[in-house]
Amino acid sequence: MRRSIGLLCVTLLTACASRQGSTVGTPLDTPTNASYLCAPMTNLRVRLSGTTATIMVDSDGPYTLPQVTGRADYALYSDGTHVLQISRDNTYYGIGRRLRECSRN
Repeated sequence: MRRSIGLLCVTLLTACASRQGSTVGTPLDTPTNASYLCAPMTNLRVRLSGTTATIMVDSDGPYTLPQVTGRADYALYSDGTHVLQISRDNTYYGIGRRLRECSRN
């Protein structure tokens, strides 16, 4: 009986640990590319790789944005001027504090 309870505890701890590692801000092993249209008419191309995002805004760039740590519910990338915020459901881009919602192309 004790052995079964011990095995159950180890299984539960392993499952919880693997879920914690799958947060939005986790660095990517494989680069990911995406295109967005941000209000009103900004075309944004994003390449996520490791802990950086490289962006092209319309025909301007590329800009490399390092990931800002300390966020568990979304990934935030910023170079002090350009800001990219990615959550599971929404993506936002802006310059400074003014972020605009983006939809995936």
